[in-house]
Amino acid sequence: MSAADSASSSPLTPSRPRRKITAAKRHASPSGDEAKPIPRRPKRKTAAGKRTPKKPKWDAESILKDPKSPLATANLRSILCNPMAWTALDSDEKTEILSLFPDQGHILDSGTEDARPNFASLMNDDSFRYDCAAYTENIAQGRHDPEWLASAWSAHERRKAGDFDEYLIDKLEEDWGVEVPEDFKLRRVPPETEADGDDAVREESGSRGADDRMEMDELAA
Repeated sequence: MSAADSASSSPLTPSRPRRKITAAKRHASPSGDEAKPIPRRPKRKTAAGKRTPKKPKWDAESILKDPKSPLATANLRSILCNPMAWTALDSDEKTEILSLFPDQGHILDSGTEDARPNFASLMNDDSFRYDCAAYTENIAQGRHDPEWLASAWSAHERRKAGDFDEYLIDKLEEDWGVEVPEDFKLRRVPPETEADGDDAVREESGSRGADDRMEMDELAA
């Protein structure tokens, strides 16, 4: 027996205890001392404020006066001749519209409860076509605006009173290179000096009278 074997087997030689290796726990539960996350309260949904209804951009008044109105570029003739434009009206509105027709030629079943516009004849009427185009053009030019209408009526009254007679005569002579005879010039008598008390303006124009006034206005326009 060798010396090494005797030393290892000697009862006086202490032996090392073997370590017990255990596998590490992968999913260890948190200890009691570990800080736990504070739960958050769900956010409360705030009630949306009541929205006030928006005012419509166009109403019955502005759509007939504003130069930017959709009617300014619309085909008014086709709109008015659409049967739905007629059936959407009540009986009073239908009666009022039919009473504005200049004649009965464009009305079907005239004088009855079934009276209605003759849309086929209206579509072929040149006067109706022109009036619809002129109406939309006047909207586009702002001629339905209350201020414009007030100014236009004021100018009409001034012209009726003779404020523009001298201007019209001068313009006529300049444009046509002629001189208006004195007998053709208008002489107005103020209403308060008339013996008959009539408020209308009396025109004294020699032999031709009011017809000369109309011709001069047309030529000077």
